[in-house]
Amino acid sequence: MKNLIRLPSLLHLALDFSKCWIFNDKGCKSVGQLVNHFSTTLTNLHLNFTSTKRIGDKGLHILGNVIQKCLNLTHFTLICLMNHNKISDTGVGEIATGLLSLSQLI
Repeated sequence: MKNLIRLPSLLHLALDFSKCWIFNDKGCKSVGQLVNHFSTTLTNLHLNFTSTKRIGDKGLHILGNVIQKCLNLTHFTLICLMNHNKISDTGVGEIATGLLSLSQLI
């Protein structure tokens, strides 16, 4: 990810963590920092957490807060299995709140 931060701008970011069984909320914090770095230019964000079993509501809260800063975001995809993870409706609500806040700014 350090090489990505050297880029002056980034429009599209797709991260697939579907094979990362040990990816957790701390990983979401790192992803959040990366997204935050490109928040002024990012238009498409796609995240796949299908098989990660350690992401919880805290990780989605971090991502939800970062999404609010992406003023040019037009496409967002989050793939996760709620029954596979520690994610509940609270975590999904955090993402929805971030997207709603963003849509009200546009």
